Amino acid sequence: MAHTKIASVCKNTELILLKEMTGNGGAVRIAMQQNIVSELWQQETAEKKIYQSSDRIRAMIQKDFSNGTEILKVIDRSGGDLVPLFQLTSLEYLFKEGPVPIRTCRKFEISKHTTCQVPYYHSHDYYELIYVLRGQCIQRFEPSGHILCLKANEACLLLPETIHAVERCGKDDVILKYSIPRQLYRQAIAPVLKEYEMTEMSIFSLNPLQADWMIERIIREHRLGKEYAELAIGHYLGLLFIDFIRKPMALYPEIAEKLRCYYESHEGQIDLHGFASEIGYSDDYTGRMIKKTTGKSYTEIVLELKLQRASCLLAQTDVPIEKVAALSGWLNPSGFYKQFYRSFGMSPGTYRTKSRQ
Repeated sequence: MAHTKIASVCKNTELILLKEMTGNGGAVRIAMQQNIVSELWQQETAEKKIYQSSDRIRAMIQKDFSNGTEILKVIDRSGGDLVPLFQLTSLEYLFKEGPVPIRTCRKFEISKHTTCQVPYYHSHDYYELIYVLRGQCIQRFEPSGHILCLKANEACLLLPETIHAVERCGKDDVILKYSIPRQLYRQAIAPVLKEYEMTEMSIFSLNPLQADWMIERIIREHRLGKEYAELAIGHYLGLLFIDFIRKPMALYPEIAEKLRCYYESHEGQIDLHGFASEIGYSDDYTGRMIKKTTGKSYTEIVLELKLQRASCLLAQTDVPIEKVAALSGWLNPSGFYKQFYRSFGMSPGTYRTKSRQ
C-alpha cells in the first residue's frame, strides 16, 4: 500500500513538473537560458581583457593553437601591434598563403563565442559542437565555399580538420562552442551516432527545453569540477546527442534534414529532381514523403531555408543585397525583394538596418 502511495505521489509530481515545463515552457526556458548566459558571461569579460594586450594575445595563441609559433611568425611579418590587428573585421587575409591555424584541446571545454572574436579560417584537432542558444550563427567553409546559417535551437557537429570561419557574434546572439577531444567523442558520442551518416558538418535540431537543461548541467559540471565531473559530462553529452537524433523530437525529420544539407552543399541552387536523385527516389515519391513527414511541401521547406539564409547574411554580413539573393538561391533579385517583403513585412535593406540597431 505504501509503495502504491509513493508511486502515486511521484507520478503526480512528474505530471505537475511536465505541465509547468510545457504549459509555462517559455518562462522555464528563459530562466535556464539566463543561468547559462550568466555562467558564461565571465568569458566575455576575460576575452576583452586579453584583446587589450599584445602579450596576452600572444600567450593565448600559443596556448590555443598547436601551430601557434607558425601563426605568430605570419602575424609578425604583417607588422604592427597585435591589439589593433585583432580589432579588424576579419583576419582571413593573413593566412591565405600561410598555415591554417589549428585549434587544439586535450580536455573538454565549453565556451561562448564572444563579441570580440574576429572571423578567420581555422581547423581543430578535436570535434566541435556549435549550438545556437539565441539569435543565429553564420559559418563559412573551405575549400567548398559553403555558407551555413544556424538559428536558435540548432546545432552542428564539425569533424576534426574541418576548415571553417565563424562570423562575428551579434549583440543578441548566444552561441556556445563545445570542444570535444577525440577520446571523449569515442566514449560518449560515437556509440549514439554509430548509425548516423556523418559529414564534415552534421546539422541537428533540438528540443529546446531538454537541450537547455542538459547544457546547463554540462556547464555546471565543467565549472565546478567536482568528483566524477568528467564522467557526468560524458553522460550528459551522450543524452544530448540522443535527443538530437530521436526523430519524434526532431524539428526536422530525416528527409527534411537531408534536404537542408543538400541545400547547403549546393549554394541554394537546387530543384526537386536533383534532390530526389541524390537520395535515390523518384520526384513524385520524394515530394510525397516530404509532405507526409513534415506537413509541408518541398517548395515551402526550400523557401524557409532560402529566407533563413538571406536573413542571416543580411544581419551579420555586409554582402550586397543582390549577392545575398544569389547566395540564398534566387536567380532574380526582384523576385527576392518581393518574397522577402511578403515574408518579413519590410525590404531587405530595412531588415539589415533594424537587425543592427
